[in-house]
Amino acid sequence: MSSSQTSPRRTIYKVRIMPSAERDLEEIYGYTAQDSPPAAAKFFHELRRKAETMERSPRRCAKIPEKIESEYEYRHLIVKKYRIIFRIIADTVWVMRFYHGARQLDLPGLL
Repeated sequence: MSSSQTSPRRTIYKVRIMPSAERDLEEIYGYTAQDSPPAAAKFFHELRRKAETMERSPRRCAKIPEKIESEYEYRHLIVKKYRIIFRIIADTVWVMRFYHGARQLDLPGLL
């Protein structure tokens, strides 16, 4: 394949999980482990894996519907009943929170 036929190079983003999001994961694990520790562990790892997929094409995810006064736009990736809330700054995806879809988003907690 000649250089004129190669596809454009895509940005590979760094994915960083904020401490608040790590606490959310621990809470999700603790809650779901009450019923089934193996299922909780499996889901915990699934959420982390899904967050890591944002190293490629994080803008494929929709903007969150909540209105936020911020210089950054927030997006979410939906995994089952949960939302992975994140923002993109330069070449880094900052995972801010993991939220159950039925919960109201804590907007001040994102900023």
